[in-house]
Amino acid sequence: MDVTREAPPLRVGMIGCGLVMELKHMQVLPRIAGVRVVAAADTDARALERVADAFAISRRHRDLRALLDDREVDAVAVCTPPGEHEAAVLAAIDAGKHVLVEKPLALDLEACDRMIARACGAGVKVMVGFHMRFHGQAMEARRRLRAGELGVIEAVRSVWSNPIRLQRDLPAWRERRETGGGCLIELGVHQYDLWRYLLDADVVEIAAAVRGRDWPDESATLIGRMSNGALVSSLLSEVSGYDMEFEVYGRDGRLRLACLRYDGLEQFAAAEPPGGLRRAAQRLAAAFGRLPLALANGAGGDYLASYRNEWQHFAACIRDDLPVGCTLEDGRHAVAVARAAAQSAASGAPVAIAPAADAARVRVA
Repeated sequence: MDVTREAPPLRVGMIGCGLVMELKHMQVLPRIAGVRVVAAADTDARALERVADAFAISRRHRDLRALLDDREVDAVAVCTPPGEHEAAVLAAIDAGKHVLVEKPLALDLEACDRMIARACGAGVKVMVGFHMRFHGQAMEARRRLRAGELGVIEAVRSVWSNPIRLQRDLPAWRERRETGGGCLIELGVHQYDLWRYLLDADVVEIAAAVRGRDWPDESATLIGRMSNGALVSSLLSEVSGYDMEFEVYGRDGRLRLACLRYDGLEQFAAAEPPGGLRRAAQRLAAAFGRLPLALANGAGGDYLASYRNEWQHFAACIRDDLPVGCTLEDGRHAVAVARAAAQSAASGAPVAIAPAADAARVRVA
């Protein structure tokens, strides 16, 4: 008799019990088949107890080493401040744990290179947590762009805004660029990575201007150029209302992503006039068509579902020995662009960035 055994669950330990762990990852992980959170670690005893109690996590560790020595843990999620990522990732790799590390990967390129070198040949999966690559609209947009539906791409316009600076009890590291905070880093790395993900090209030049009243880098504008010649621009803010949009302009049409709306993906032909009853009827039909999925995703919508998709992908990569969808090299390029944007904001001049392939050749040499 043929008996098919169910694969054992991926047992995950959460490193860092801050907001991203509590409000993002742990909102989806308990409902993912084949993945089970079994342990958590944080040096802040109160944060550890509060979050572990909220999600019934029994194995609780006050330091990183104790969690990595836990034989009940197969993989870890590194959800610490960016300046602490390197130490946690290197230790996890050495302990033989698979790693999903939050973005930005690190604060400097040297730390990125050390993680890349350590992961090479280590026999574990290491993925950077750019969850927006797993947003349903972003995945569909990438498919259409790779199929050539918009023709030659001319430009990308993006907006990412949220009022996080207005929240109480904001972690201190998020207030300053030097520790990974501010919209050029915290919000910007998503832009730099999604430009690359959507266009299959590297950012080769960036210019940035920033504005800050109570904190540095509260808002910023970015203008850049991709290795395929496409132009990119972005508006970022951490002190305004919620918005998350991308618009791709090709010679054969235009594609719009409104990532906080369940019905936010729209495509327009190049010669199609704006507005009109026909477009309004199409939009209404599309909204009704996606309504069941929106209800299934719940209050977090497609945005929170991107975390679920990310974890399902990561678990499948471990189970089936597949390449991860966002590599350490991808994380490094986003850090390189972020550093160049900060340099541009300080100097007032555009800054060139080595394409990722060139950077990799430099590291190998």
